[in-house]
Amino acid sequence: MLKKGAGVVAKKFGDEGSGGQSYWVYPWKAGRTYKFLNKVKPDGNGNTINTAYFYAPKLGHWKLIASFLRPQTDTWLTGAYSFLENFKDSNGFKTRKAFYSNQWFRDKNGGWYPLRTATFTGDDIAYRGYRVDYSGGADGGRFYLKNGGFFVGETPLKTDLNRDMSSKYPPDIDFSKLP
Repeated sequence: MLKKGAGVVAKKFGDEGSGGQSYWVYPWKAGRTYKFLNKVKPDGNGNTINTAYFYAPKLGHWKLIASFLRPQTDTWLTGAYSFLENFKDSNGFKTRKAFYSNQWFRDKNGGWYPLRTATFTGDDIAYRGYRVDYSGGADGGRFYLKNGGFFVGETPLKTDLNRDMSSKYPPDIDFSKLP
């Protein structure tokens, strides 16, 4: 770890892989929109620096979560993914749904490109068919993920999803002000 934000917990991670993990406990509210910003950049010495930020309207600014150095990996961002996870198996009867909108990528020259397509995948539980109450799609210019609650109508795994842009304007971020 190179640095972390105030109040952020950072430690080693080794359950499903190995490396570092960081998180900040925040009082999420259903129906509110939160923003995330990830920066992936080679350091010029054969390594990659991964930095994450979080923005909530209540905060009014980008909060540094953490910045990690990944050794012996010299790359820019090559892709992204999102997931909707249920950490407590006793909550499996509850349906969860998350929306992902206004997603953009910025190249090393500062050009912005909207994310218009995604591929819907699942975890081992979905691929084995142990549970089939999962879905993903595009709705109102947003991607969504949904799981739990034993609903009927799952999205076939490996389905390509396409969405219209909810915003045709890239984010306006003053990168010089990021911690």
